Amino acid sequence: MCIATLNLPASTPSADHRHVGVWPRLLRAYRQTRYTAAGIDICIGRRNAAMDTWLADHGAQTGVLITAWNPRSRRMPHGWNVRMQRQLTEHLHRCMCVKADGRLRRWHEAQILVLSPQRPAERIAMRFRQRGIVVLQRRHPSRLIILPDRCRPLGILTDTI
Repeated sequence: MCIATLNLPASTPSADHRHVGVWPRLLRAYRQTRYTAAGIDICIGRRNAAMDTWLADHGAQTGVLITAWNPRSRRMPHGWNVRMQRQLTEHLHRCMCVKADGRLRRWHEAQILVLSPQRPAERIAMRFRQRGIVVLQRRHPSRLIILPDRCRPLGILTDTI
């Protein structure tokens, strides 16, 4: 597991129940997306015994699905997304990470399942200008967390986790 050492406010609010500023259509798309990590299918709002077992086998209570693709839900060129995902992977080099993805019909985004507490993962996602993350906690349904719109610019990625 990794512990964040980011120079960000310790009290970054979670907005999982306040979907302010997110269109209903986008929220529906997040919830309908089929996420896959470690060969396990994950659905928002559902508990997954296989993921519980996988997390326990890796000594983790929590995992977070995070991506660097399409910041603030704005479609970016494929090459840009690949470069940013590589930067995210490098940023998470001290963490246990597994490649993952999210799919909905013809849409696809590469994801990373990182074994990390929720708050540090939120901070990292905000640095990569992401609108949301998916939190996987043992013995609980997966949760979509909509992040606040306060994002640091991508050029300031000097802190490590």
